[in-house]
Amino acid sequence: MTGVTRYHVAAVVPAVVAVVCVVVAWYILWRPEVSVRVPSLPVSPGARAVPRARALPAAPVSVPEPGPGPVCASVFSSRSTSVTSAPPRALSPALQTPVDARRSFWSGSAPPPSRSPFRVNTPDEQCGLARHTRTWKLNFSSSCRDTSVWPSTSEWRVDLHTPMRNVSTVSLRSVGLSPSEYTVDVWNNGVDLSFGGNVYSVEVPPGVYTTGSSLASAVQTAILATDAALAGFTVTYAASTDRVTISESSPAEFTLLWASGGSANTSMWATLGWLREDTVSVLVGGSHDAVSPGRIDLNGVLAVDVFADELSNSLDGPIGRVVMNRSVVGDPVFRETPQEDSHRFWPIARLQFLTFRFMVQYGRVNADGSVVCAYRPYQFHGRANTLRLDVGETSYVNPMELDVQLDPGT
Repeated sequence: MTGVTRYHVAAVVPAVVAVVCVVVAWYILWRPEVSVRVPSLPVSPGARAVPRARALPAAPVSVPEPGPGPVCASVFSSRSTSVTSAPPRALSPALQTPVDARRSFWSGSAPPPSRSPFRVNTPDEQCGLARHTRTWKLNFSSSCRDTSVWPSTSEWRVDLHTPMRNVSTVSLRSVGLSPSEYTVDVWNNGVDLSFGGNVYSVEVPPGVYTTGSSLASAVQTAILATDAALAGFTVTYAASTDRVTISESSPAEFTLLWASGGSANTSMWATLGWLREDTVSVLVGGSHDAVSPGRIDLNGVLAVDVFADELSNSLDGPIGRVVMNRSVVGDPVFRETPQEDSHRFWPIARLQFLTFRFMVQYGRVNADGSVVCAYRPYQFHGRANTLRLDVGETSYVNPMELDVQLDPGT
């Protein structure tokens, strides 16, 4: 090797070693999945040894048609298996950016088993956030109110010990109350009548009347006590028809002012079985009579709506309705609101107290004679009431925070 000095060798050897290392590394990392090995042949004395065949690149393996011979399955290396099982990456159609396949899985109906059981999965996770909702079961009683500020159990306020934030759901789960209003109360005790050119306003004393006869007797007593000119009026009850008849012994005509009287919004038209319209008496024999077209009503209020003033801007109406049951007078009524009656609304940032109102829906007559639907308080007459609410707080958290496990010792 003329001209090759030790300096040339010293310069070439490291380059050769580097090339060999690169080739070995490439072979280890990118070796083919299927290799063909040629077995070594026995070497006879005096013959040259046949070198071992090098690995050939993997070729597509075609599955032969079923036949009498055995069919060999394809064999994959561990590297190939790990690549196959890795989660694929999808492309978001909206943003055209890679989206982790695991995030798409989380947006389904059930979270991975390793996640927190309190986690609620929503599409918000595609923005990197998870909606987390927790529900508080709160019990309230009117006996805990400040009676100097809220003397009536029809409306009262309760302070929350800890202010609630981001309140987004509310559900009235149960209400405990008694049918406390009287048969004749301040909302239905008026009788206005026109007789002899004058208008008289009669007020029947509030009270519980369990029979039609006792109700008719109370109305007659109130009419006679209003003015001496009404001494010829009588009120009778017919048990066979469950109706009331108001009569006047003289031939003079009278009119019951159920719609146009001064107490049109607090009259007894519904309790005594009349329609909300002025009724003119009819001459029968020697007296004038007015017979109610419908049956009397001793049941009173059919339903009570529960409102919460602090939620009035979020809810269009009450948080629930309590259907009354007066089959047994005085027994408490418990109403379980179905789950589908829950209300969801835009989160309220801070809720420190709740003001409850128990209201009754009724038709109010305006000055122009039109009738609108309005509310008035339900009369509990000192009886207490209770209710239970399920209140949900909503917050947005990073999904990775749900995996954080705190040390119990901290």
